[in-house]
Amino acid sequence: MIEKFLSKKIELWLVLIILILFFIGTVLFGGLVRSYLIAGNRFGVLGEIAIFMAELPTKPAKILNNIFVSKYLSDQHKFIDVEEETFFYKKKSRSDLGYVLISRHDDLTKTNVVELLDLNLQNVIYKWQNNSHDTIDHPLLLDDGSLITKDYSSGNLLKIDKCSKTKIINDNNFLHHSTELDADGNLWIPIRYHPNSKTSQSLGLDNIGFKDDGIAMFNLNGELLYKKNIFEIIVENNLEDIIFSNPPSLDYIHLNDIQPVLEDGKFWKKNDLFLSIRNQSIIMLFRPSTNQIIWYKKGPWSRQHDVDIIDKTRISVFDNNKSNKLGITEFNDYIIYNFQTNKVELPFSETFKKYKIATPTQGLSETINDKEILIEESDFGRLMIVDKNSKVLWQFHNKNEKGESFILSWSRYMEKKSLNNITELLRNSNCSG
Repeated sequence: MIEKFLSKKIELWLVLIILILFFIGTVLFGGLVRSYLIAGNRFGVLGEIAIFMAELPTKPAKILNNIFVSKYLSDQHKFIDVEEETFFYKKKSRSDLGYVLISRHDDLTKTNVVELLDLNLQNVIYKWQNNSHDTIDHPLLLDDGSLITKDYSSGNLLKIDKCSKTKIINDNNFLHHSTELDADGNLWIPIRYHPNSKTSQSLGLDNIGFKDDGIAMFNLNGELLYKKNIFEIIVENNLEDIIFSNPPSLDYIHLNDIQPVLEDGKFWKKNDLFLSIRNQSIIMLFRPSTNQIIWYKKGPWSRQHDVDIIDKTRISVFDNNKSNKLGITEFNDYIIYNFQTNKVELPFSETFKKYKIATPTQGLSETINDKEILIEESDFGRLMIVDKNSKVLWQFHNKNEKGESFILSWSRYMEKKSLNNITELLRNSNCSG
């Protein structure tokens, strides 16, 4: 019977149609994979299927791992025998403290959640939930109780209302990493160009998989108001040498934070932007109004994340400190750079060493006051508030009942005075309908 089937004649026109369909399918498959590599997943389920199929021949172990193991699971489980959460001060004894907006994967419910923790009351006063497959990256809490965030795979800009209903407010751009509000109420978010910018193409940086980053400003409705390519900024300021000071790469820039300046200082102006360019270990001060790089500094931080403005003369930087010859992160650090004195301070180095805070990627720190900071060890699921004497005030470990740790997705410290009206709104919200 098999021989009869195999010897059966097939019409030539049918063979041609099959070949044409195969050719079209191959082109579409290649396009989906190329788009995924360059600009992330822009085609939803089709994109996921295409990259899954492309990985089958070369990465069976990774695919099996993704099937049976959560993609939010940490590479190491450092806190198996540690309490999930501990406060080291009495409840209601720290009215000066504000809130932490915690973005994490909840393994118990298998969902991604954002929780608003009151540090004085020592409890979560509100929770948002996202049932999609992606993390809620660096959520920003708005006055109406909603969150602005991004979808990790597609790069879409999302709004999650106070009842956890999610709406895509911009799907025309691939957005990533930080989300910050400027003095005029607009959003600044890193953007990835697709297709690549003319400037990067003119520099010969147009390989498949090349990541071409820029800065972008949106209003709260998700409308794009401004964008500028990082390579354009650098070339137009005659600083091409800083691009090519490192070996060739598909990710020369890796922009991971845009920090808007909210008021004039001695060394910057309102609406200037501090940019964190990880793969060059550069912090840059850029003025969009004049297209000028006002200042930049390479190191002493290494592959850093999260630049913040402390006051009118100082900034802080979360230093990933990836300088080990074996490529192992021994510990992170919190660096203060003083523009007035042109000096660097390391007031928490001993704290980072003592508690072995060492996230290889991601990570953030936020200044609470002159003595205390918030630290997120993103890759290992740990949040801490510590002081200069290496005393821990609060710690939280995002883990399940087995002690397995899960990543954090960029939490945020928020001062109490900035949330008075919002917390009242959230407490009175009725989302049962």
